[in-house]
Amino acid sequence: MMLIKVLGLDVPSADIAAPADLVVGTRVDVFGWGATCTDRSEADCQSDVLKQAALSVLPNSDQRCLDEHLVSPEPTDFCAERIDGVPAGGDSGGPAMLTRPGGGKPLIGVLSVSDRERLAGMGSVARQRAWTDTVTKTAAGEPRTGAIG
Repeated sequence: MMLIKVLGLDVPSADIAAPADLVVGTRVDVFGWGATCTDRSEADCQSDVLKQAALSVLPNSDQRCLDEHLVSPEPTDFCAERIDGVPAGGDSGGPAMLTRPGGGKPLIGVLSVSDRERLAGMGSVARQRAWTDTVTKTAAGEPRTGAIG
């Protein structure tokens, strides 16, 4: 599955989750080649295979998220805690996919930072949906109207 549609490739692109999908307790899966060791520098232990970690969304007011600087006051960030696997250093920019009970894995965020043990901070793609919708419409040749917000 691709996250961005590239003309000429016959691969389905990922759906983007709605802002209402991002609620405390929601499971998200993150993917990356980041370093999961904590006893050496990230450069010394990057993974050579794609890994996955399952996380549960926490409230942005969770003191652990604030203490680790995993979220900013902006509502476009969110913090999540480890269920299984490790959100790794070096996974930044990797996808955070929502796990829907009935199936499907829409993109809900992009991993930005982790403590390489249990917590990760992400930017919410779902909460930036107005901007992505504008890009999609512009790419389809539709006229741009109104402000992006």
